[in-house]
Amino acid sequence: MNNTDVIIGKGKLAGKGVYIALRDIKKGEAITINDKIELQRELDTFLEAYEEAADSRDFTKVSPFIADDATFWFTNGQFSGKAEIQKAFEDTWANIQEEKYKVSEVKWVAVTYWASACTYKFKSDGIVNGKRQIYEGHGTNIVRRIAGRWRIVHEHLSK
Repeated sequence: MNNTDVIIGKGKLAGKGVYIALRDIKKGEAITINDKIELQRELDTFLEAYEEAADSRDFTKVSPFIADDATFWFTNGQFSGKAEIQKAFEDTWANIQEEKYKVSEVKWVAVTYWASACTYKFKSDGIVNGKRQIYEGHGTNIVRRIAGRWRIVHEHLSK
């Protein structure tokens, strides 16, 4: 399916780019054509939104992405629970001014409806002690569906 595809109810004729549903579809009902593709898009969207939240330098925007009992391993230590993770984020933000954080080469290495894991490259570009510093490394995130929403339960960043 692409952006121009249309799904129509039973009894209608299907043309190019049109799919016929096997049953009537109620207004507002979710329609799944390929659950693996939809799950992949859902996870990619989650990771992009998390990246944007982290780049905002505002933990109130980051917090909803993180499980209460999460464990994060950064290059400067291990942090468990939201309070420790928040302090780690805020210490990093205080140390790196004008930071831009980017994730690339995301590869979902395990994908299920309930838990998934990805690897990626990250780049942090900012000012530390008055000088431009660029940190690059690899990351691994494990996410779990909690109360219907994805949450990061583990993040590991390394050089």
